[in-house]
Amino acid sequence: VIGAAIAWRQADALKDAGISQTYAMTPLLDGLAQGKIELDRQSVLVLDEVSQVSPRQLLEILQLQQEKGFALRV
Repeated sequence: VIGAAIAWRQADALKDAGISQTYAMTPLLDGLAQGKIELDRQSVLVLDEVSQVSPRQLLEILQLQQEKGFALRV
């Protein structure tokens, strides 16, 4: 399970919910593009405050979800 939010402060707050691996949105997308962060069919990506995510970033995440097959929870 990986948690993400727009800012690090929001992402780190997901640790209170038991999500140990958290990222701000831009480092998450950069890490996925560079292959430093892996998501697959057994992964779950939790997006906090999805209404703050830009349409371009959300589209990128949805394309990755379709390609990699991970579960997405917003």
